[in-house]
Amino acid sequence: MASSSLHGSLQETLTLFDTAGTPQTTSEIAGNLDIGRRSTYNRLDQLVEQGFLETKKVGGNGRVWWRPADETGASGPGWDGVTESLVAVLTGTDAAVFIIDEDDTVTWVNDAAVQYFGFDRETVLGQERSQVVENRLAPGIEDSGTFTELMLSPEGDYREHSEWHVTAGRDREERSLEYESEPIETGTLAGGRVEFYDEMSGQRWSNRGRYGGPKQFDQLVDVVEEYAIFVLDTEGHIQSWNDGARRIKGYEAEEIVGEHVSTFYTTDDRESGVAEQNLSTAATQGSIEDEGWRVRKDGSRFWANVTITAIYDDTGNLDGYLKVTRDMTDRREYKQSLAEQAEQLEAQRDDLETELDEMFERIDDAFYALNEEFQFEYLNDSAADHFGKPEGELLGQNIWNVLDVDDEDPIIDRFETAMTTQETLSFERYSDILGIWASVNVYPSLTGLSVYFRDISTRKKHEQQLRKSEQRYRTLVENFPNGAVTLVDENLRYITVGGHPVDEADTTTDELEGKPLQETLPSEIANFLLPNYEAALEGETQDVVHEIGEYVYQFHFIPVRDGDGDVIAAMGMSQDITEARERQRKLERQREQLVALNNLNDTVRGITDAVINQSTREEIESIVCERLAAADSYAFAWIGDVDVATQTVTLRTEAGVDGYLDDTTISVDPDDVHSLGPTGRALRTGELQTVQDVTTDASYEPWRDKAEGYDFQSSAAIPLVHDDSIYGVLNLYADRPNAFQNQERTVIRQLGEIIGHAIAAIERKRALMSDEVIELQFRIQNLFDALGIDGSAQGEITMNHTIPIGNDEFLVYGTATQDAIESVDTIVETVPHWVEVTYRDAEGKTVFELRVSDPPILSKVAAMGGSIENAVIEDCDYRMTFHVSPSADIRQIIDTVNCSGVKPRSFFPWIGRTHPTHHRSGSLQRCGGSRSGRPQAPMPAVATPISEPVGVC
Repeated sequence: MASSSLHGSLQETLTLFDTAGTPQTTSEIAGNLDIGRRSTYNRLDQLVEQGFLETKKVGGNGRVWWRPADETGASGPGWDGVTESLVAVLTGTDAAVFIIDEDDTVTWVNDAAVQYFGFDRETVLGQERSQVVENRLAPGIEDSGTFTELMLSPEGDYREHSEWHVTAGRDREERSLEYESEPIETGTLAGGRVEFYDEMSGQRWSNRGRYGGPKQFDQLVDVVEEYAIFVLDTEGHIQSWNDGARRIKGYEAEEIVGEHVSTFYTTDDRESGVAEQNLSTAATQGSIEDEGWRVRKDGSRFWANVTITAIYDDTGNLDGYLKVTRDMTDRREYKQSLAEQAEQLEAQRDDLETELDEMFERIDDAFYALNEEFQFEYLNDSAADHFGKPEGELLGQNIWNVLDVDDEDPIIDRFETAMTTQETLSFERYSDILGIWASVNVYPSLTGLSVYFRDISTRKKHEQQLRKSEQRYRTLVENFPNGAVTLVDENLRYITVGGHPVDEADTTTDELEGKPLQETLPSEIANFLLPNYEAALEGETQDVVHEIGEYVYQFHFIPVRDGDGDVIAAMGMSQDITEARERQRKLERQREQLVALNNLNDTVRGITDAVINQSTREEIESIVCERLAAADSYAFAWIGDVDVATQTVTLRTEAGVDGYLDDTTISVDPDDVHSLGPTGRALRTGELQTVQDVTTDASYEPWRDKAEGYDFQSSAAIPLVHDDSIYGVLNLYADRPNAFQNQERTVIRQLGEIIGHAIAAIERKRALMSDEVIELQFRIQNLFDALGIDGSAQGEITMNHTIPIGNDEFLVYGTATQDAIESVDTIVETVPHWVEVTYRDAEGKTVFELRVSDPPILSKVAAMGGSIENAVIEDCDYRMTFHVSPSADIRQIIDTVNCSGVKPRSFFPWIGRTHPTHHRSGSLQRCGGSRSGRPQAPMPAVATPISEPVGVC
């Protein structure tokens, strides 16, 4: 039955089945039509009753619908009857052709019909013939009334000829037409007919030849490109060939005309004589229809539907055959596929039914079924328990009476909506009568509702607790102190971000939420965070301290688990601990310094006690280095002094290290870069020098490689000083940075003074106990000029000995000739530390007592183990004689005498040269003499500005 005979809603519904055999559910069709399931079901059921659709039940209440393959042909008729139509053409007249089905619907027209009557093909196909006659044909006929009456008369004899005049119009030309109609008696179009309107040309159709006119035959044959249509002679040789035959079989007309029809059969069929048998049967029975495999020109096979019709002449003799072949390969495969789908659907239905049966057997939820009147048709035990009544008592009752709900209760509207729309519905509600929170799922069908519900009161309680927890968590997230807290999902996307992200991230919490971590953060930060979040998603907890830019952050990564213990997210928390870390480091340094200070104090006390009992400088130095190297706070120590000849530092002793100064140069020459380190500065200035970080201190560059080899970070150079005399330098090293600060610095400075004092005491003791002395003589010419005093000194002034009286004051006793007293008074008035002088006469010379304060020479020479034997001013020249121990540093003494009390040159003019002499036990020697068998460095005469005459002590 053609779909064109349908109208309105059924036609609208059928158009949704544009592909044959593709099954669709009722819900799918209802959704496309935008109407309820009940209305959709009624339409589909009517289409099934009229043969347009087929249907099949699946599952408990489901159903699928599909369009049979026969209804999916193109715009033409059911072409299984085309053979008979063609035969009718051969025995009638033809020009414009209309094919009418048994329901009197126009199913096909040719081009001539469109040309003769001037209509659009689409306006007539699928229309009832009466409408086409009245609306499309009659308006163009000169006697339209008679034409309409005759064409629509049920008693009309359509086998007779009638002639009609077509008037000219916009889309048609004036012409005369001859009408004829032939019934279709066989095939799927049986009951219909073919109508012809042939243009009159002066000759009758019956006189045009044995096969009707080739023009009319070719017109109809060529239109049907879907079919191979050709004529055979009585022996089965091919006489004609259409485009459909060329397309399906692959031969051009000149290649195949004249060949036997068996060419298209398979080898087995040819050997069995199938082609000859089909021709014989068609000649006997008039026609034969067959299906089977046929062969194309390229050797490929196709499944063919073949109709062979015998053609007879006017005398009834066989004149040939008309063969129509259609390629049915796709349809065959489709039918097979449809059968397979049906089997699959059947299997799925069986599986579903089995699964549903098993599910109902093991289901724990409450379940009940309602009919269209909302009456109970079924309840399981769980549902009956919730309602508090046995199943038998509830069956047939209306659910609203059982639940005792108000008319305004939303559950009534929800159930009715589900029934009307046939759409599944889920919701949660609190039931007063049941006293529970229930999760309800409603599944509608055409016959009622299936309702599942379960008690979720416990879950609701947990959800309420969870909401409170989430509120607390959200409060924490939004107010997280001094940092940020985040949640990251399994795809490493931010779920929640609160607080203050890392400054270097250069983003806000709003910009992060919902975004992939990798795409929203700088690569340096993302590369650090990603592995930690991934570890948390694997169930690991991580605590990490990480520096980003100038800041230090404490990170804590933990897995977030659901109620089953499965990890569903990762939480990350970060806090800026830069200041706290700095405070911690400061406290650690303070603790280290305190420990080092306590350790140093203990060490210093031990050193002090130990050096008191030592008799040599070497013993003192060895004990100092060993005790310091053994202390926990220090790595190693060494003591060195200056080689006068090379102006470089030489090693005296070391501990905790071996050969530290090997291949190492430390200078005291200010012009040498190797003097800029702590040791050189300490020897030049007499002040403690430290390097708090040898890896960064620029002054330590010449020795940095050395430091890396000995693994220390800070060092101190401690001058060994007593009364402004430097006896060497103590170098101390620590494996901690910033070691020598605050009190620790003060203690090691005091340690240097203690060691210097001990060495000075040893030197003085050695000088007192020695039976040998070295005498040094100094001389200044024209003392008054040196002091800037006008005139010249007269007589002789002798200073014999000096007595300390406290507060850095001394009494100097001496004699002066009578003519020298005035010179003494002049010097007292000129030299600041000559405070006052008193005289008394004694045997021709005047004895004087001179009080002086802080003499620049006396205490320094004494500290170095020396003493002033005499000082004489005679005839304005000044001479001074020192006695020193052979072990004393002669060079240092000379430098001390020459450099004492330096004042600006403008105050003291150039004095001239001092001339030291060196002799042993009163015997005058050169300064290059030996002491204790060790060669002395030559000491050249010195020329230097001095603050005052050394002879005034």
